[in-house]
Amino acid sequence: MKVKETLKISPEEEIDTVVSLEQVEESKLINEINDYIVTESLSEYFLKFLSPYNSGRENTGVWVSGFYGSGKSYFAKMVGYLLSNPELKGKEFRNRFKERLFDLSNASLVKDQISKLERVTSHVPMLNLATITEHVSRQGLVRTIYERFLNHLGYEGSLIGVGQLEFELAQNNDYENFKKIVKKQQGSSWENLKDNRPSAVINVMKKALVEMKPNKYSKSTFGDSYESVKERYSEISSTELAKQLNKYISGKRGQNRIVIVIDEVGQFIRGDKSGDRLLELQGIAESFKNIGRGKLWLLVTAQEKLSTVLDEVDIKKSDVSKISDRFKTPIHLKSEDVQQVLDERIFKKTKDGLKKLESLYDKYTGNISDLASPESTKDIADAKKFEKFSI
Repeated sequence: MKVKETLKISPEEEIDTVVSLEQVEESKLINEINDYIVTESLSEYFLKFLSPYNSGRENTGVWVSGFYGSGKSYFAKMVGYLLSNPELKGKEFRNRFKERLFDLSNASLVKDQISKLERVTSHVPMLNLATITEHVSRQGLVRTIYERFLNHLGYEGSLIGVGQLEFELAQNNDYENFKKIVKKQQGSSWENLKDNRPSAVINVMKKALVEMKPNKYSKSTFGDSYESVKERYSEISSTELAKQLNKYISGKRGQNRIVIVIDEVGQFIRGDKSGDRLLELQGIAESFKNIGRGKLWLLVTAQEKLSTVLDEVDIKKSDVSKISDRFKTPIHLKSEDVQQVLDERIFKKTKDGLKKLESLYDKYTGNISDLASPESTKDIADAKKFEKFSI
């Protein structure tokens, strides 16, 4: 008998070692939730976020830290999808996640907090700064977040003027009419034109808006109007960002919130402009608190704890306290759960494989003790704990 024949997951099977917030393919998401091991400590981390989120606290900054391999990106992604709760092959994400809460002392508490999420509709744009380092360094974090927000709604993010006009059309209930006019004029859908003819979208928008709103736009004045919008939102402030996000959820029925999830914000902060970038992040969190009033949340991940980052960055003492006050929910993931995750995801045995290993151990227990010299064999005698030793 070969060891690989006892394992639930074949050694030849590819296992993703890095979880990306930007991976949204349905089958991949299902695999990620099915592979997620919720340990006792992880369940406490989820409660640490869910409890204040469900209570509607106004201090809405969350700082998730943990060194490489601690699972902070995985954790942030699971939080994001718990909030947005998409349906995956006919089953809601939250129900799939609840199935992962087994053998936990606080499973009922976590399930209760997850159920309370039904009270609010959460919109969750997510972005990974590690993949767009140069982009965010060039134009700043505020604009990058706003671009991602527009993308999340299905609008153009890279052409900020186009995306903003789409947003305003939607807020005024004119967006569907606009798309119908584009279809009539161009013989192709607006979405198709954005995907396949990006260089033409400004002129396409111009032609449609001139017909749709002749009192506001004309062929001769559209260019100035567009440039004005583009300039304003290319240099968008944290205050204006919060106002635009708040504007969106204010037009929705029921209770709505926006949660911006940013992975690897620590990579953005590092460098000779670290102080300025940390203050930009603080400004976003402060605007979310003051304008959102509990409806705008910011969850970021970094390798270091916020206190460590603050110790290493050259900023005023008064700014240190401001930043600390904006991130009232610090969650530090430790690597102590790695062994349990390995046991469940990599070393997990099939029932038949476990029986065969137990039989072999019973048969050769003396030889195994002499060769391996385990500190204790009583753990091995227990079928569940035996799995830890058997590989």
